[in-house]
Amino acid sequence: MKITSVIICVYNEEKNIKDVVLAISESQFVGEIIVVNDGSTDNSKKEIEKLKKEIGITSIHLKVNKGKGYAMAVGVETLINLYYQSEGKTVKYVMLKGLKHPTKFDKVSKQQALREFIKEGNQIALTAFKNFDLITSSLINKSKIS
Repeated sequence: MKITSVIICVYNEEKNIKDVVLAISESQFVGEIIVVNDGSTDNSKKEIEKLKKEIGITSIHLKVNKGKGYAMAVGVETLINLYYQSEGKTVKYVMLKGLKHPTKFDKVSKQQALREFIKEGNQIALTAFKNFDLITSSLINKSKIS
């Protein structure tokens, strides 16, 4: 049963995006793949559009790079995690066999990577602050389990 939607944020991933999308599309649970191109300056857009024709993914292309948090609708990963934890549910991270994920330090200079980490940290903190009720519920649920 294909019940899961996958959102992939992309910034200058022309060499990797096809492998990532193909690996994800092979899952029996994935019903929809959405690729958000976060203002890439390489040929990522071209590669994504090829995949769109081949596999039928949904693509969103942002004109300017604003960071993963922005590309995920201002910290949606953090919000989803907070929501599920506040409901007492478990968030499970799944590693896809044979799939490598280069870090920021593999893609840009150390200084740029640090700036991006700080920016994402601020986005996560802002999302957490705006959703303090979810954090409180999450802590209450964790204390019940312990």
